[in-house]
Amino acid sequence: YMEHVHRADEDHALLVNIADHSHSLTHGSAWMSADPKLVEHAIREEEKKAKEMEKKLEGYLVETGIEGQVIITKGDPGPTLIKLADEFNAAYIVTGTRGHGKIRRTILGSVSDYVMHHSHVPVLIYRS
Repeated sequence: YMEHVHRADEDHALLVNIADHSHSLTHGSAWMSADPKLVEHAIREEEKKAKEMEKKLEGYLVETGIEGQVIITKGDPGPTLIKLADEFNAAYIVTGTRGHGKIRRTILGSVSDYVMHHSHVPVLIYRS
């Protein structure tokens, strides 16, 4: 992206991390627990992870000299990313893949697939 697409004098990057709790609900985690202390602990852990990710992404912007901002939010990642792209009038979306297997991707779908098929702007999918 930085080498072939980014225009330092024109582009403003929006780095987004979307916490998806839906998978937690299907795996019998603390979110489904009747014990309020477990739920409270799980919420604190999620908030801690979100703060750590926010610091990491802000550090990346500083380190690379990219002008931009960080958004940490919750929701269904695909639709949430499309909504944010529309709200911020994005020129394009750069997203990664997590490398989940074909079976899981077939059953659950993938965020990159969703974004690719629902975006109103070009999408660059980075495979790590």
